[in-house]
Amino acid sequence: MAPPNTPTTISELQDLINSHPIIDNHAHNLLRDAVSSSSPLESIVTEASGLALNDAARTLAHARAVTQLSGLLGCAPTWEAIKDKRRTIDYEAWARKCLSGTQCLLIDDGLDAEGVHPYDWHDRYTSSPSKRLVRVETLAEQALRKFAPDFKEGENGNPLEGDFDYGAEAELFNRWAERFAGLINAAVQDPAVAGFKSIICYRSGLDIASETTGGLLLDALKKALRGARRDGGRYKIRDKILGDFLVCEVARIITKSGSWKPLQFHTGLGDNDLSIRKANPAYLQDFIKENPHVPIVLLHSSYPFTREAGYLASVYKNVYLDIGEVFPMISKSGQKSVLKQCLECTPGNKLLWSTDGHWFPEGFALANMQIREVLGEVLSKCVAKGQLTVPQAADFVKDLLFENSNRLYKLGLVPIFTPTINSVGHSLPVNREMQMLSEFLHRNPHVKYFRLQWVDYTNTLRLRLVTLAHMDKMVSEGTVLTVTRAVLSLLQDDAPTDDFTPTGRYNLVPDWSSLRICPGDSDDPEDASKHASMMCYFRDNKEEVDTCPRTILSRAVQRAREEHKVGFLIGWETEVVFLNKFDLGTADKAHAWSTARSLQNRCLKALEQIVDALEASGIEVLLFHPESAPSQYEIVTGPLPPLESIDALYHTRETIARICSHHNLRATLHPKPFKDAAGTAAHMHMSITPPSEPLQSAFFAGVLSHLGPLAALTLPQPASYERLRDSCWSGGTWIAWGEENREVPLRRVNIEEAHWEIRCIDGLANAYLAAAGVISAGCLGILDGIRLPGESCNSDPSKMESWERNGLGITEQLPDGIGKAMDLLRVDKKLKARIGEACMAKYIILKKNEIAALEAKSSVREWIIDRY
Repeated sequence: MAPPNTPTTISELQDLINSHPIIDNHAHNLLRDAVSSSSPLESIVTEASGLALNDAARTLAHARAVTQLSGLLGCAPTWEAIKDKRRTIDYEAWARKCLSGTQCLLIDDGLDAEGVHPYDWHDRYTSSPSKRLVRVETLAEQALRKFAPDFKEGENGNPLEGDFDYGAEAELFNRWAERFAGLINAAVQDPAVAGFKSIICYRSGLDIASETTGGLLLDALKKALRGARRDGGRYKIRDKILGDFLVCEVARIITKSGSWKPLQFHTGLGDNDLSIRKANPAYLQDFIKENPHVPIVLLHSSYPFTREAGYLASVYKNVYLDIGEVFPMISKSGQKSVLKQCLECTPGNKLLWSTDGHWFPEGFALANMQIREVLGEVLSKCVAKGQLTVPQAADFVKDLLFENSNRLYKLGLVPIFTPTINSVGHSLPVNREMQMLSEFLHRNPHVKYFRLQWVDYTNTLRLRLVTLAHMDKMVSEGTVLTVTRAVLSLLQDDAPTDDFTPTGRYNLVPDWSSLRICPGDSDDPEDASKHASMMCYFRDNKEEVDTCPRTILSRAVQRAREEHKVGFLIGWETEVVFLNKFDLGTADKAHAWSTARSLQNRCLKALEQIVDALEASGIEVLLFHPESAPSQYEIVTGPLPPLESIDALYHTRETIARICSHHNLRATLHPKPFKDAAGTAAHMHMSITPPSEPLQSAFFAGVLSHLGPLAALTLPQPASYERLRDSCWSGGTWIAWGEENREVPLRRVNIEEAHWEIRCIDGLANAYLAAAGVISAGCLGILDGIRLPGESCNSDPSKMESWERNGLGITEQLPDGIGKAMDLLRVDKKLKARIGEACMAKYIILKKNEIAALEAKSSVREWIIDRY
């Protein structure tokens, strides 16, 4: 597996985080008995034991672990199901999967003497050999057991008193201390030993005294021996004086050897054997200062004393902070807080990663999955806020996961990229929305507000605005806004339609692929925008809503692809008229098609800002120019897949309207704002793949044969039919097609590219429904196996004789009003079924109410201009 290139984007940074190999600088051995009942699996997510373990299972950390493990195993999300499943799987393969992505393990093998595999057995799961961490207290206890006298047992099985010669205690201590020092010296020289580990935190606390008299040491040794007598010969050094001596002796030997082998200390959280107060690494400050030549590693994030540990690592050259164990022991938000605290002042080259995995492979899997997830979210946000560049964040990832441990423990390894757990059958739970938000904010740091938008059946763009803080919360928590179910049963003025319901709600789900920066808030092009927008789907809980316009289009595209192997690109000609904002008069008196004179006014500045804003938002502008009607202009945008194209279309229209407002202009899409001038359309350019001639013929024959009922979607208001005139380049009234003919509603632009133009559509149409209708009609043509009628119409059909039109298959005209168009749609059962019955039923109800409302208005022109 090749290493990724140096990241330049947040997305590439996430790829690096997900794939970089790991040096686990503190772990423990796996159990020999993979399904041991004596060690509960739940212990991988808590330090609790006994009765307290039942309560710990009700934490966020446990809930997250259950979700992730059940996802890995493909079972129900309960501990019982997880345990049952793991009994049936190939343990070897499972362990390999759990440790995938780990290049090297540094194993503290002093936790369990029996019942676990030796440290080097774990090499089967890593690409580089494992190393040992020698546990100081365990080594000392083993040495004491060797030199202390045997205890005899009485009849009741208890050790007898009086069988130990206390006069030999000084000799015993010397022999034991000498043996211990010899073992430490041997470990210092042993290349298989990466470092040392002390659990003095558990035994007596981190307030280590550097000097102790011999008499006190002998008394401490006596206590240890008496304790062993009481415990049946099990030696456990709990005395503070003896424990302090051991740690100081190890530090002395490391310093004298000049080996710079690290000494790890358990700090912070642990089981209830320790005193949490004395687990604060701040107690180690004197010891740190007294041993400047001993690298000291503060384990387990020192949680909840992370800031104290970070401070020590920042002011002492020999102190390093490990950020293990909190993964997976605490909640995700807690983990993010720990990482952020580490970033507050801890140098990036002083942070180390470990899983603290022990006994069960699942602990390794959870820790590594969760650190990658949290790193992605925290670092991407740091990049978005300008606190780090992408390369700096990438260096941090490499150092934390690999390079810092590689240098500190002198491992001499080169990263070996192998599949990690997210690439061997499980998808790493990366919050892609957070990643996209962070990357967007990195490019647009001034954004404060997000417009969550949808387009209703009246082609009204509606929205909810949320603050950056709330958007961040929504993304982090996976929540969405909700809106009333009546959202698609409203007219332009919020009057309810006949199918209006006051009850219920939909989830408003943003489509993050539509995220774009909005234009600024003034006519100053340097004024950074505070707004961004996204188009949204409606969802009923998590289910698709059959009347959602974006869903209808998505289904049409997907069905065409699955059933007919057809794909589409759509581009738009956005025609718009600029009027004076206050009197709605023309902004330019001397205006004509494509004339330079038509740009010698304030409209040019507005157009330039519009194009700049569109390009800044990622929309390709091919060209713009004056159109024929007074103050009419056209902006042509590049082709995109249907849904993306229409998202971009609405962003284009909103950008035009907003910037025009800054110039005291009113931009309108009214199809016929001036009675005696050319109308305003929204020509749709569509190309299909594969571009074969038979496929083109069948598809566009289907469009042509349903063009009458389609007019209910593409020409949706009475004003739309004011534009439909013959012999004025509006597409005409006759249902016909032609090669490069602008007097027909369906123009073939380029047969080799399968590029066609649908001209009978205007800016009052809901473009999602219009495109869904065109695609659905075309697919019906493919299903019916029809072909385009006759030859290309190469002249104006309205000027032909009837026999000429008949010879070209031109026999019908478009409906001359929205009422007739709706009648045609009502009876076209095949088209309605293909688009979606629920959607079409709602659309027909709404149009009935809308037509009646428009008929009651006295000045429809101004009403439309105010809204479109």
